[in-house]
Amino acid sequence: MNPDDSLPALLQRELAPGESVRWQGAPRALAELLRPGNWLFPVLWLSGSVGWTILVLGLTQGPRTIEGLERLDPASLFPVVGALACLQGLFMLAIPIRAARRAARTLHAITDRRLLRIERGRRLRVLMVPLARIDSVIALRSTIRVSATTIENGNAVGSGSFYLRGVPDAAKAHALLAQGVSMSLRL
Repeated sequence: MNPDDSLPALLQRELAPGESVRWQGAPRALAELLRPGNWLFPVLWLSGSVGWTILVLGLTQGPRTIEGLERLDPASLFPVVGALACLQGLFMLAIPIRAARRAARTLHAITDRRLLRIERGRRLRVLMVPLARIDSVIALRSTIRVSATTIENGNAVGSGSFYLRGVPDAAKAHALLAQGVSMSLRL
């Protein structure tokens, strides 16, 4: 990786002249990966679908004869459905891994003018919300939900929610955002 492509260097490149960073934090990728809620349902789904597939395979072995004609019984398709459910369970298991990898490539920052999220991947993605456009800020543990008009790569993409998940020192980030909202309401 090129040192100029580090997340703090990318943040510095995104800052406007005279803009200063008041807070920055990267989501904790390991915390995202180890959160039990991410694994409980996929593991239960996968174990249930594997067990169901094995059970159905045992019950549908061999061709069935109906009125002297040998043909495919619809019940013999049940293992195919079970295999598809197993694939879906594997896909669900991959979701927390993808979320952790994405968290490792993300940096959140609050400046004196805006909230930024920088995601480094195949392409650089910068989401930003001017502090004046933030409607509300709600904090719950290490997640902050910001309701605002979001802007991606300089273009307004509509209003919605902007999440800062798994950030360290979420209380400080929440306080800065709430202060920014109250300052913009006075203007």
